[in-house]
Amino acid sequence: MFKMKKLLASVLVVTMLASIGTNVFASSSSNNDSYWVNGQQVNSQELDELNEGTIEIKPSEKRIDSKGEFGFTVSWTTTSTKFTVDDTQTTISVSANIVNPAGYNVNQLYPDHEYSIVLFEDGGLFHKKVGMGTFYADGDTYEFTTTGLDKSETYYFKVNNGAKLPGGTYVVGSGSVSNYVHP
Repeated sequence: MFKMKKLLASVLVVTMLASIGTNVFASSSSNNDSYWVNGQQVNSQELDELNEGTIEIKPSEKRIDSKGEFGFTVSWTTTSTKFTVDDTQTTISVSANIVNPAGYNVNQLYPDHEYSIVLFEDGGLFHKKVGMGTFYADGDTYEFTTTGLDKSETYYFKVNNGAKLPGGTYVVGSGSVSNYVHP
């Protein structure tokens, strides 16, 4: 019995020593750690750039009853404010460029760079994707139309950057939502 207690005590000591070493090892980190975010490897120093906040939609002064204008600066993704529509369809028109940290247009360095806008119906707990358009960030104006909308529902959209850009380089653009009703 005494040998069994001694053996058990030795196993516990070894286990405790191993766990202490593991905790110390696990707590050490480097500023160059990488993480997988939405299927893309991201450096730990770039994690703060993944979401820039919200798009503010403001009604156009010229046509308040039918048009919402918006602007965005996005590195990864950003979400609009919520709105309703006064028809069963809406068209989102948008134009964007790629801008470097100095504020210069650098579209020519990324000729096939894409971004997308995804329109969602806000269903409270569950959000239903109702439309999507993918566009080039080349300064041209693009649009997509979504039909089958419900005038009594609330909608919002996300602007998603298609691929990682160097630090401080963003997709910068503006656009409008037709049949927009300010909340």
